[in-house]
Amino acid sequence: MPAKTEKQAVAARIAGAIKKGLQKPKAGEASAEMAKMPMKSLKKFQHTKDKKQKNENMGVASMYVVQEARPDMKEADLVMEFNPLEGIQSLNIGMSDVHSVYTTAEEAQAIAAENYKKCMEESFQLEEKKGKVGDKLKKTIDHLEKKRKEHLDMAKEDPKNASQYKEQIAKLATHIDDLMSKMERIEKSKKDVEKVEDKKEDIKESSLNIGDNLKVGDKFVKKDKQVLTIKKIDGDKVYLESDKFEGKLWQWPKEIFDADVKSGELRWQPKQKED
Repeated sequence: MPAKTEKQAVAARIAGAIKKGLQKPKAGEASAEMAKMPMKSLKKFQHTKDKKQKNENMGVASMYVVQEARPDMKEADLVMEFNPLEGIQSLNIGMSDVHSVYTTAEEAQAIAAENYKKCMEESFQLEEKKGKVGDKLKKTIDHLEKKRKEHLDMAKEDPKNASQYKEQIAKLATHIDDLMSKMERIEKSKKDVEKVEDKKEDIKESSLNIGDNLKVGDKFVKKDKQVLTIKKIDGDKVYLESDKFEGKLWQWPKEIFDADVKSGELRWQPKQKED
């Protein structure tokens, strides 16, 4: 039988994602308990009675997967939209790339931003550590090279007893060679990672260009050709209607628009002024 409420339907869709291994269950939540049901039974609860026909035609609400953040990725690329009935196979990503799955774009974007910031902070700290270790190795090599030259000078000054310095000179040379190999590996592993504060500041400044200029009637075209129209603006929240789900409003925070437009996920079509 169909779900009695939309909230129950959403919990069933999340439970489906849990059964497929796309999301970890949270103790105490309805979705965690529903995940114990057979998939066949879960599918019946993934829609309400008035939306049954839409669901049969694959018209279910999209879900959003958040990928694990890496330093070589962009924050805007971490969130990917998918049809929960089709799964993530069409996204060309593996299960090891999935961080979590959400039912709303704004929730997914918020988690992606948090994970991206943490990833970039850890990467920047790692690169700083590499720099400090490299500097320490250089100083140690310089010190050992100085000691090696001292032993060489002593051997030259006392050539009759040069053999007693030979072993020490060889040990120092071997130690220097090992340290230089480590220094080379560290230098080759270094990556250019910007401070996360710099990236965030760019996004903040850019968001003022779009978020503060949105108007009722503006349209946004998604990559899948879906058209979103702004129906209401309340402070930092924007309510949109999709041409695929007329009559239903989706709530998005203003700052999301800038990131999505910048990444190419959305194409902004401001409302034309009437003559």
